Amino acid sequence: MTWPLWRPAAASALLVGTGRHVHPSRLSPIPQAVTTVRALGAALGGEHGVFDPRRTTVVAEPADTRQVLDPLRRMARDPDVDLLLFAYCGHGLLGRDDRLCLALTPSGQYGSGGDPNPSLPFTEVASLMREYPARHKVAILDCCFSGRALGPDGHGIHLLTACGRTRKALFPPVSDRCRGPGSPPARCDPNRRPSADG
Repeated sequence: MTWPLWRPAAASALLVGTGRHVHPSRLSPIPQAVTTVRALGAALGGEHGVFDPRRTTVVAEPADTRQVLDPLRRMARDPDVDLLLFAYCGHGLLGRDDRLCLALTPSGQYGSGGDPNPSLPFTEVASLMREYPARHKVAILDCCFSGRALGPDGHGIHLLTACGRTRKALFPPVSDRCRGPGSPPARCDPNRRPSADG
């Protein structure tokens, strides 16, 4: 079986990383979150990637939902887009009815409506992706509780999650974050002891 490659002009990606949190948030920093999405963007739009770098957008440290949803809406509306990719790396939080919420820089634990305030419920990302004509919709969620997207919220979207519905994702300790270019990836180090996100 062969799979067609997408023309770079027919693929768009929005890559979001939230690793720094500001007062009054008490969430722990995940410094590699932004580095991860930037590296993913470079790989997707690089020499061997299938994305045009001009159609790959990295949003680092978003403070509000508009910084994520506005560029996603612009990409999703494009009638020429055949593949729409959304990726998030950062804290995953549980919101109202235990739904998955993606942390923003000022996110705290819980708001008045049961969702962390502010935060971006994955349901909003998924419903926006489903509204538009791209045939292939993909979401990569590198965060705690990302498996919660595998329910009705993720219908019609190809999902890759870092963990199950009730699990915390793991991230490498500080020593692995500081490796320079050309060093072996942290996940290949058999002596690495991951830490829990959250």
